[in-house]
Amino acid sequence: MYPAIDKRGNTLDFMLSERRDEAAATAFFAKAIGKNGWPDKVVIDKSGSKTVGLFNMNGLLVMYGWCWSIAVRRTKYLNRGTAG
Repeated sequence: MYPAIDKRGNTLDFMLSERRDEAAATAFFAKAIGKNGWPDKVVIDKSGSKTVGLFNMNGLLVMYGWCWSIAVRRTKYLNRGTAG
């Protein structure tokens, strides 16, 4: 399961997937961004697939001429009571 949660703890979107791979992560971020807009910053766990998915989204920003990218913060214990 891929959840998108805002800084107040509200669920913005989620996606269930059989696999946690690059294609699933990229599809999730494309769906969440399509519904909620481009974020300035994303906090994720240390999942390699999520990192690559966000790299793909930043690649799209560059491809379409944007001069900024999504900042990525990785934390090992995401959703375990740590401040984001």
